Amino acid sequence: MNGIIIKRSSLIIGAILWWLTFVTLSITHFNNFQILNIIGFLFLVLVPGTLTVLSLKLKDLPSWASLSLSVGFSILELMLVGLIGNFLLPIFGIARPLAQNILLVGTGILLLALSSIAWKRLSDWELNVQDKLGKLFPSKLDSWLSFFPIIFVALSILGTISLNNGGSNIWTMVMLGGMGVYIIFLIYYAKSAGDSTIPTALFFMALSLLLMTSLRGWYITGHDIQSEFKVFELAKNAGIWSIAAFRDPYNACLSITILPTVFFNLLKVPDQYIYKFFFQIFFAFCPVLVYLIGRHWTSHRISLLGTIYFIAFPTFFTDMPFLIRQEVAFLFYGLMLYIIFEHKLDLSIRRWLFVLMGIGVVLSHYSTTYTILLVFGLAVISRPIFSKLQAWFEDKPKFGHNAIIPSFENSTTGSGKITLAMVAVLLALSFLWTSIITKTSDHLVTVVAQTISAVKGGFAGNNRSIDINTLLSFSKPDQNQELRDYIAKTVGLIRKTAPVGQYYSEQAYSQYSFTALGGETVPLSNLGKFLESFGVNAATIVSDFGQLLQKLMEILVPLGMIYLLFGKSIIKYVDDELYLIAFYCLFFIALNIILPILSTEYGIFRAMQQSMFIIAPIIVIGSIMLGNGLIKLIKPLGRYLNGEKFAIIFAVVLFFYSSAFIPQLFGGNLALLHLNNNGIYYDKYLIKAAEVYGVEWLGGIATINSDSANGVKLEIQTDGHNKFASLAPPDARTNIFPGLIRKESYVFLSSSVVTKQRATAVQGDDAVTYKYPIQFLDDNKNLIYSNGVVKIYR
Repeated sequence: MNGIIIKRSSLIIGAILWWLTFVTLSITHFNNFQILNIIGFLFLVLVPGTLTVLSLKLKDLPSWASLSLSVGFSILELMLVGLIGNFLLPIFGIARPLAQNILLVGTGILLLALSSIAWKRLSDWELNVQDKLGKLFPSKLDSWLSFFPIIFVALSILGTISLNNGGSNIWTMVMLGGMGVYIIFLIYYAKSAGDSTIPTALFFMALSLLLMTSLRGWYITGHDIQSEFKVFELAKNAGIWSIAAFRDPYNACLSITILPTVFFNLLKVPDQYIYKFFFQIFFAFCPVLVYLIGRHWTSHRISLLGTIYFIAFPTFFTDMPFLIRQEVAFLFYGLMLYIIFEHKLDLSIRRWLFVLMGIGVVLSHYSTTYTILLVFGLAVISRPIFSKLQAWFEDKPKFGHNAIIPSFENSTTGSGKITLAMVAVLLALSFLWTSIITKTSDHLVTVVAQTISAVKGGFAGNNRSIDINTLLSFSKPDQNQELRDYIAKTVGLIRKTAPVGQYYSEQAYSQYSFTALGGETVPLSNLGKFLESFGVNAATIVSDFGQLLQKLMEILVPLGMIYLLFGKSIIKYVDDELYLIAFYCLFFIALNIILPILSTEYGIFRAMQQSMFIIAPIIVIGSIMLGNGLIKLIKPLGRYLNGEKFAIIFAVVLFFYSSAFIPQLFGGNLALLHLNNNGIYYDKYLIKAAEVYGVEWLGGIATINSDSANGVKLEIQTDGHNKFASLAPPDARTNIFPGLIRKESYVFLSSSVVTKQRATAVQGDDAVTYKYPIQFLDDNKNLIYSNGVVKIYR
């Protein structure tokens, strides 16, 4: 046998030597050429999980499935090592169980335990490196297709550096344009590509898209990530994770407390880049899992197209980099879905792995836990009914073999792959974690109570997210009406229930006009101006085209679901459990639409992104059916198109549009953060150095007392979200509407207010930008700080 052979002894010795090298570098803080970060990070995310996967003898898994599972196990084991030490070591007088030396010992114990298990389990194991590489990338074309997207990663990083330094977006535009063209080549060669080629390409493409957003700004950038970073800092600075220090659902997520603390204390990387870079690598595995899940029952090309929809969905690269706890939870969720349908493994081991990855979800993110329990629970409970329905159709001669039965496999009256006991275990663990250990389930109780109230009220309520109106209608909400509602309802209610004299009189601010402002747009490009010279409004056409794409997307899933019931030319069979999970994913999306509290607390687009783990191929099937329908309607199209070609064109065009590549080419579009240094996301989420100086200056003089009705209050303009949560005290307020400014408070105006007079009013999960009357503060308060970008009043 030719090539390098790695046997059991070499594997174990290599892992131990790797750990010893990492320990030496970590203790000495030697990080020239980022050697500590590279060696240490790769050890932490690969070695524990790889030893676990090998010890479990999970043979015949695709290489990227094994790698994804290894990363999942490593993350779960690091969280558990930190959690166990966090609870046990203080008993023995160790006050900082998350300190560097303690964590090094903990990872060493973990390595020795896993190495011992591997030594016993892998007596005849060996790996032929040359043979393995040959199977991974069987041809030069496979190698080129697999690793060419590394160029996109480099361009993405260069693009963020350029924009962060006030430069142009040329690198990012080249990256997006090149990626769109590359996707066409990848789809063309999908049928003949090696098994690892497409997953490798998807990983690097996904990472490129995530980094173009996550690396924007030199500080923590985003919405939820601000509070996520705050609880990380609490654990890091204290050297111990304590839910009592800040009893909040955020602080109950080990994915944003213990896990980043482990990386910070063992590596030598600025803490913000653990979120901005390392965790994006974790989430980049999710598109790989979407592809592998699709491969359980679809072709290479359909599964690839479905994954393109997944990464082209704007939430993937605009919002998910700001939702770290959900990124980690989604990785575990993707592993749950992949592993439970992997027929190459014994069913019993699949069930155990499903539950273990489910524990990862429970420890990572509360909302994702609740939603997957809902979907899996309903699928398990309704499966017997579905089986009986199928049997009924089978007995009907007029349906025979042309209806439901031929499209499904594994439809029996016995227990399915996912059992009620498995869901019950995860439900019990979730209850134990949120209600008993962390005692952070109050928010869930509130959401459930408000949901029940909404149902009793006939689903009434005007607090539905503005995203729902955008999703269901071509028309845009009246922003001025939204602002009037905010002033009348939100502001009015707060003032009505406040102590007398706490706020300025209505006469003091009603003299100013409050006008809603549209989002900042990109100037017309030369191409847009060229079209305008012919009387063509490029901005309007591009916007309308985007609306059309969105509405077409909304009908693709129902089309695909209907096809799966009655058709069999594209998909030969569908596992009945997979179909039911897809159905209840759609049910979950529907709940976000009809229940106002869910649309604001969770978000319709986050629900859609989560559901696409399973429904992505169904979208492709729907697009093929739509293409076939258009060809029948417009027969001349049949000369050039078929359903599959239409699906490919639609996916590529959707990517070009949703990534803002096409709108940016013409201009006149709303400015997005990953391509511009202006726009609502830029104002709301990107922190500038001058703003940091202002926050630090104010933090040095302001006394925060949130318990006193007349105490000093710190008001920070955050454009609707807590932009400075990672810098400011946790009880700082985030509303500077004149009618809600306290007489005794400090008022902090960020750059968007000072330089553009743009502020944001928030009602539920909706935000309305309006022109801010700074004159109100000049007339009623004293200016005590100004650096040209930030102003502070008292």
